[in-house]
Formats: sequence, C-alpha cells, structure tokens
Amino acid sequence: MCSASPAKTPRSWTLAATGDLIGDVVAATDPRMREVWKITKAADVAFFNMEGQIFDDDTFTGYPASENGGDNYYGGIGRGPSYPPNETVALASYGFNLASHANNHAWDFGEEGMSVAGPGDPDDNLQPRPGVSALRATPVTVLDKVKFDTIRDIALAQGQVLTGEETDITLYVGQSPIAWSYWRLGTEAEPSLALDVNPDDYTGIIQSIETAKDHSDITIFSLHAHEAASGADESYIPIQPASRVPATYTRNISHAAIDAGADVVLIHGPHTLRGIEVYKSRPIFYGLASLTYSLGLNFRGYSLPVEWDDGIIAETKFEDNLPSQIILHPLVHNQLINDTSLPDRAMPKIAPKAQAQRILNDIQNLSEAFNTTVVIKENLGYINIQ
Repeated sequence: MCSASPAKTPRSWTLAATGDLIGDVVAATDPRMREVWKITKAADVAFFNMEGQIFDDDTFTGYPASENGGDNYYGGIGRGPSYPPNETVALASYGFNLASHANNHAWDFGEEGMSVAGPGDPDDNLQPRPGVSALRATPVTVLDKVKFDTIRDIALAQGQVLTGEETDITLYVGQSPIAWSYWRLGTEAEPSLALDVNPDDYTGIIQSIETAKDHSDITIFSLHAHEAASGADESYIPIQPASRVPATYTRNISHAAIDAGADVVLIHGPHTLRGIEVYKSRPIFYGLASLTYSLGLNFRGYSLPVEWDDGIIAETKFEDNLPSQIILHPLVHNQLINDTSLPDRAMPKIAPKAQAQRILNDIQNLSEAFNTTVVIKENLGYINIQ
C-alpha cells in the first residue's frame, strides 16, 4: 500500500501504472522504448513492482536463501532476481517514482537482501519502504528525540551494545514465521480452491489505507497476488481463460480497500494481463503483467504463451483528485523476434498495430466480466469513469 500527495489542494494529475520488473533495465535505444518513457516521464506518478532485490554483487555480503520465491518447481534452489543499483537510477530517469517491493521474491536473499534493497543513489527518487514483518511492511512512524531515546532504552534492555550516537536501531521481536508451512486435513468432498486474506493482515491493510487517506490526497493500494479463482495455471498453450480470472479474495480485498479510502488498486504478480473493474468510480487493475520481461517464449525447455510477453501502461487521469479516464497503452517485449540474446529483449516497447489490437481486444474481453467497457481507438484503449 502506498500513498501519494501530488499537491496540497485538488488538481488534475496522472498515474502511469505497469507491472513486474522481470529483466534487466538497459539504455533506451529502440524508438519504441523511448515512446514508453515519454508516457512515464509525463505522469505525475509512475509505478512498477520491484520483483527482486537491488544490490551490488561485488559488495553484497549476504547469500541466497535456501529457497526462492518462484523457481523451486523447476529445481532452481536459491537465488532469485537481483539488479545492480544503477538500474534503479535508470528507472528513475525514465520517470518512475513509486514502487512496490512486497512480493514473493522479497526474501530471496534473506533479511540482508531485503534490508539493502533500495535506491542506488540518493537522487534516484525511488524511496524504499522501511521495515519487514511476517505479514506486511511496517508503517512509517516519525519519532522525536525523546521517543527515539525510548527505543534506544528498549534495545539496551535486549542486550544490544550501543554508543548513544545511533540513528538506526533494530528491535528484535519474536521469530519470523516467513518459512513456516501450513497443512490442513482434507475431506472426501469435491476438490476446490478457497483462498482468503489472513484476518490480522486484513485488519492491518484496512487500517493502513485509512491512515494513508487521512494524510494524503491520493491513496494507492498495491497487491502482489498470482492466484486465479480456480487455481488454473497460466502457462499452458493456448492459455486457459480460467487462469485469467482473479481469485475471489483479491476482488474482496480490492473492494474493501476502496471502501476504506483507496483511490486506485494495482494488482501485479500474474504474468499475463487481467481485467479491469471500476468499483464506486475507482479503478481496480487485476493484473498489470510485466514492465520488463526476460523469459521469452521458451524458458528452461517450456514453451510459454505469447500473452506472457504482453504488457501495458495504464494511464489514469484524475480531475479534482478523482479518477476520470483510463488510457491503456499496449506493450510488447521480445515476441516479435523471440531472440533472447538481444540486450534489450526484456525492455518494454510500444506494441505495433497488430499486436496492440490483439492486446486491447484481450483486455476488453477480460474486463467485460466486471461490466467495464473498454473503447478501442486506433492503438489505445479508453475507459471513461463516471
């Protein structure tokens, strides 16, 4: 969850939102790449999901976790996506100033990998969200000197050796259940998939949104959630329509987030695009796919659907701090030539006409399930919000 304050008074502004970073960021030499950055640079807020860690291999003193957030099914134990700090500088230069880091790869390099992940440079304009807990990033709390001294006293009571000059203190509370596995006794009933939000996490999310709404002009709820309602796998060719239907819990928490004050809901995690819902005049993007995408159409001996290579920039326009229109800019990565040796293979490019029409028709069909009308004009999609 994140909040943005483009201004102290209501005004017109734009949010450009896209999906996961799954591939290295390189210089924008392709004209179609530069067209993408024109959109993100022009937006007041440009968002993506940081899928992996940010550190310099030469100086990082940590090590890969015994399991990572996604590759273990393929036998790839440990490691996970990581990026050198200069890539965050590049992303900032392309206009990105808001990112989520709460996803299944956040723990790929353990606590140390998570704690060093952040800006590559103080001026890169991508600010990390401090703190890690078992279920959620801790809220940002500002303390005066007296209250900070109380934190220092607690740390001393824990046995920490402090000099009194510290500006950063860690309090060690409990044991992290991050690697626990949970088991449930089954029955002879027909198998089905039922997912719900952890009640404590649900309460924390809603409280965080309410707090953010009290302190900002705009509140954005970001959620990393791969699951489909039926549990269908999205990697089959042809792609299964059921794999594009978001799990019920994602719709429930999205509605609750808007009821609590969120102005936009951005869901990332699925490798394919999903539908868009307008709930109480607030947009919910159920799947933004990838900002960068390096897997290609063949990965570790598996053929992948072309939809994995699709992407989008969803440009939401606000008038008087209320969403008024969404413009959908379809993207491709490497599907036109499928050459994984190219340095810029993972980078987003504005989709040519044929691919743009296919992607927009796809989103149009997926959004119909939410009673959302996507109007296609030339190579763009439009949603007007009442």
